[in-house]
Amino acid sequence: MAWRLVTVDQLPLGHRVLRYGCRGNDVRELQKLLLQGGFYFGEVDGYFGVLTEEAVILAEKTFKLRIDGIAGKQVISALRQLTGKSGRTIYTVKKYDSIETISQKFGVAPSAWESIAGQGNPRKKLFPGMKLMLSEKALFAWEDVPSTSPFFSATFHSWAEITSTGQLDCKEVVSEESYHGIGADGEVWEAILTKRSCQRRLIASLKTLPGIKYGLDLRNIPQEWRGLQSKFLRTVLKGLNKGQFDFLVITVVPDLKRLNNRIAFAELAEICSYGRWILAEPPICRDNQDIEAVLKAYWRLLPKLNQATMHRVFPMVVTNGWEWGGAEGRHVSFRECKILRALHYRSARYFPELFLTRVEWTQQGENRKLYYRDNQGWVDYFDYLKRHHFPGTVICRPTPLENTLSQLVPHAFAVMPGSRLKDL
Repeated sequence: MAWRLVTVDQLPLGHRVLRYGCRGNDVRELQKLLLQGGFYFGEVDGYFGVLTEEAVILAEKTFKLRIDGIAGKQVISALRQLTGKSGRTIYTVKKYDSIETISQKFGVAPSAWESIAGQGNPRKKLFPGMKLMLSEKALFAWEDVPSTSPFFSATFHSWAEITSTGQLDCKEVVSEESYHGIGADGEVWEAILTKRSCQRRLIASLKTLPGIKYGLDLRNIPQEWRGLQSKFLRTVLKGLNKGQFDFLVITVVPDLKRLNNRIAFAELAEICSYGRWILAEPPICRDNQDIEAVLKAYWRLLPKLNQATMHRVFPMVVTNGWEWGGAEGRHVSFRECKILRALHYRSARYFPELFLTRVEWTQQGENRKLYYRDNQGWVDYFDYLKRHHFPGTVICRPTPLENTLSQLVPHAFAVMPGSRLKDL
């Protein structure tokens, strides 16, 4: 067996910490990752100079890491995760280009383009060779999507219910373009989570599916049985000989007393590891006494979960509103929300940290509250998706909002085509 000496500058990326003054193949690989991520626009020459150091600092700011200009394991890992996924388009300005013609080419508004450090503001001045960055998001619909709408990458819909014996009760014909949700009601989940015989029948039923894209909808699992979710998911995946489900739908319940509860967060992150994509819904129900505190904690927790799951979380939002009065609550259509807002406009108040507007009034001597997302709420929500690097979002019953989406989405980001979802 022959031995070969490997010098420091020949080590693969990740075997040493890189800093200003370093040279070698690993520096060249780092520069390629920075270039693909839209942080570096110099020569890929294998020398860690000023431009490379500035690019590393920009990456550290983006990923909220320690800012020191040194490329250690955390920086390299974050860059690999980012460049291994879709979601960012880098465009080089050509001669005679204008922000309007470039935007028209990509189907977005000029406001959707983001400036890059050292490149200037693209909406004020362009020059040949300038780099522009465009965020791309997967915009999913849950049910009720207009067939002609160009704003959705794919559709999720409830396809099958699990019976108390573990069999699948399919509701409709399989659609190759859609993602199929498989769920159950609370009592059935209790049987499935606690009885091995039900789990074996469920595994057998899932094995017979004709190659469709499907995932489990876990939202109806009662609170007292959620501690069994991880064990159940491991058992089913082992029986199916799969590493992950195509997606999981979960309700994220934040710990209001201690938002950073490490044990609870670790359990949540483990559940998320069993799905390729995680569709996360806030815990809104008629029993919520302090809906504002719950939602505020939810929107604070979600970016942490997204970062912990390597940017695989898709927040679920709805177009309807929620009205509470005493012990009663009901869903309110988007159209009715706007009418109620107009009737009681004096009491309307917008909460930017919740992306919701609250309207209060008295009806037959009873105090009532309405929460819904108006146009400003949607603008702020889309900005939230970009700011925290979510891969996209799921909009439930989007038809009433089709005209609004056609106006707001192109101002925020480009919608990722369905053909590229495999890259997420």
